[in-house]
Amino acid sequence: MDEKPFSQYLSLLSRIDDFCMRLRHMHGRHISCSPGCSACCNQILNLLPVEFYYLQTAAGAATLPEPVHAQGVCPLLHKGTCLLYEHRPVICRTHGMPLLVEENGLQRIDCCPENFREGVLTALSGDSLLHLERVNLLLVSINHVFAAARNIDAGQRISIAQIFSPEKKLP
Repeated sequence: MDEKPFSQYLSLLSRIDDFCMRLRHMHGRHISCSPGCSACCNQILNLLPVEFYYLQTAAGAATLPEPVHAQGVCPLLHKGTCLLYEHRPVICRTHGMPLLVEENGLQRIDCCPENFREGVLTALSGDSLLHLERVNLLLVSINHVFAAARNIDAGQRISIAQIFSPEKKLP
């Protein structure tokens, strides 16, 4: 797979992965997310173009089983495992981790209800929280650069359900 068109995106993914690895090292006993846990995969995501085309490029380079089109389930979920786990989008990488979320000028901490039980979540410090707004701003900026270079509408959202669609190929 040619990773050059996705270099900025890959840099962001690497930073997120580093954060998650550090968090697992610090708080692993409070994180139940693990291979085979697919509770958060029971929805069809809409992705920014950079995320969609990165996933689609990875899918084209991989040998994958025939996709199962179950209603409301990610098409990349196969027997409880993500077929493109190493290439999963930002939302999949961050799901379950403690997120600092800003809404209407207020901040709150959110994560998967299976993680950080027993009041541990409220005791986490700033270096153990992923600031969701900052991640989203970086992702949107990277997407704009990617889309502008390919004359794609940066504001469009593409359903992950179209991942195997032959008419949705990278321009």
